[in-house]
Amino acid sequence: MFNRQLLVIAGMALATSTAFAQGTYYDPPRYDDQRYGDQQRHEGYSRASWRERQRADEQEQRIRDGQANGSITPREAAWLLDQQRQIRHVEWQASRDGVLTRDERQQIRYLQDRADRSIDRMTYNRRGY
Repeated sequence: MFNRQLLVIAGMALATSTAFAQGTYYDPPRYDDQRYGDQQRHEGYSRASWRERQRADEQEQRIRDGQANGSITPREAAWLLDQQRQIRHVEWQASRDGVLTRDERQQIRYLQDRADRSIDRMTYNRRGY
């Protein structure tokens, strides 16, 4: 009655057209950027993780400034920048699920406080050169 090959081709065409008709999956962001007003924000960061990210950026700038004026040696700078890399890794791990919990923020803040003290200690260690 019907040609088997014709039925197979028609079935494949139907399956293909159905797949394209579904479109793409859109996952709305968990944090609405509009409700924070004029604040400058980085795309993809929640408000809390944006603060931690900005603080890490400021710490990296302090390291580079200390390296430029000679108060931080290249070896110390490498150690401090590795510390910043570890903080970024913890931030990435914490934000993988899209929500930054209070415990995760506390852990990141603790690591940033330690890094801040390390930068101060390396900057003001009273070397004569």
